[in-house]
Amino acid sequence: MLPDTALRIVLVGSVGSSEQTLRKLIEHTMQVVGVFGYQSENVAKVSGYVNLEQLAHEANILFAGFGNINHQADAIKHLQPDLLFVVGLSQLISDDIISAPTHGCVGFHPTRLPLGRGRAPLAWMILDDVPGAASFFKIGAGVDDGPIYTQVPFAINEQDDAADVSNNLMMAIDAALDEWLPRLKSGDLSSIEQAEEHATVYGKRGPEDGLIRWNDTAKRIQKLIQASASPHPGAFTYVRDSRMTIWKSRVCPETKINGICGKVLDIGDDESALVQTGSGVIRLVNWELENEKPLRVGDQLGYEPQNEIFRLRQELTELRDCIAELGIKAGGERS
Repeated sequence: MLPDTALRIVLVGSVGSSEQTLRKLIEHTMQVVGVFGYQSENVAKVSGYVNLEQLAHEANILFAGFGNINHQADAIKHLQPDLLFVVGLSQLISDDIISAPTHGCVGFHPTRLPLGRGRAPLAWMILDDVPGAASFFKIGAGVDDGPIYTQVPFAINEQDDAADVSNNLMMAIDAALDEWLPRLKSGDLSSIEQAEEHATVYGKRGPEDGLIRWNDTAKRIQKLIQASASPHPGAFTYVRDSRMTIWKSRVCPETKINGICGKVLDIGDDESALVQTGSGVIRLVNWELENEKPLRVGDQLGYEPQNEIFRLRQELTELRDCIAELGIKAGGERS
């Protein structure tokens, strides 16, 4: 049991889960003495970014912005925290910060730890058809491997996209903190060790991993589109040398049309596009095209390698011929 005094809490974060955790800490009248929120010219690259400054100010909590949290070690130490909540932050915190709070650092991960440690968990859970969880744990030397304070699972349905999973996660965070914070307030900081033998780890994903490969099955492409949807950057392909970002789609198992892989087979009255995949067809419902030109029946999505290599070889031959012709003309002028 902890001493019978109010714990001094500092929170560090940058996304929706950070904001939701801060709201719950405020709701349970925990003594939050400082909030450090990510503020940088690179915030557009952070999926689901949330600026925590306004919420902190509304609750009369000291706020400080940062680009690299590890540059704020002295400022965090100055607040003399008992607990440091690090929620929704992709940066790894230094040992200097981990050792700053009296009773350690509280981390957060949206999977059923020890399953799914690592990077881009929301996308991976959708792709792998596995449930999630709001897991709060003690940060240690490893990645997402510390003992768990509280964990509330939630289901991921087959049709859920990244936004749906994010919404379900927020509700699980509420349930987890409603269960744990009263215990914490009473001095109970007990935790349960993770079963290391069951641990799995997700690898890093980037915006480029949203590229659609049209020879995949319709179901696999559908999952990629769901996993890449907002707040993520979106699944994408190319058409007529323009990038096409796809936000919503559905598999159409009842469709009898067969065509060439990646080709638009039909344009519906609602302007949705039916596309052939490596196995089955998929209907694209919501997308953005860089050149804003409408899709047409027969458009090829993605690049067919042999056709593209042939086209590039033709252009290279034409370029060489032009260079040779310019060289002949230049030589004639010099003579």
